[in-house]
Amino acid sequence: MQTPLLISIIAVFISAISAAVTIFNIYRDRANVISWSEIVYDMSQDPDDPPPVLYIKIVNTGLRPIILTSIKKIAKNSSWGNALRYPDYDQLNVNASDAIRDPETRRSVFSIKNTSVVLKESEYFEVSYGIDDFQHEVRSFFNNELHEATSMQIEDVLGTKIKIKDIKKNIEAMYQYKPNKKINKD
Repeated sequence: MQTPLLISIIAVFISAISAAVTIFNIYRDRANVISWSEIVYDMSQDPDDPPPVLYIKIVNTGLRPIILTSIKKIAKNSSWGNALRYPDYDQLNVNASDAIRDPETRRSVFSIKNTSVVLKESEYFEVSYGIDDFQHEVRSFFNNELHEATSMQIEDVLGTKIKIKDIKKNIEAMYQYKPNKKINKD
């Protein structure tokens, strides 16, 4: 084999390996979020008929940080969202009533930096809804109609929707819960 041809083949081989390593690193370096839902029964409230608590758990398994902004509720003909967390008025040194009345304070308090969650590599975040919170979170009125969510998704700052494993099944289980009313006969 001629030397220039051999050098060209080696150069192509090294370039192919370099391209493969680069593609692998790009793939591995992306943000990757896993989320799932669980129902846990709160025995501390009623050992005989414990109410369910819906947990939504989120883990960033990627190498890049990701900014999660909201939980989107999805009903048959509509969808709406709530911030993933609410501002801590004490930490911001703001009175809650001032935040409502003053537009500038409201913009500052409800900015993305105060209402979103940044998950770095391998960080974990969870949201929980007790039965009372759940009833308020999954129902909303639009145009004088009641809309009930049948699914939820996490949304990041780029608008990417992240599916939540088992959320439909667990929302249905939360809707099905009916507390046993104990009647005291004296």
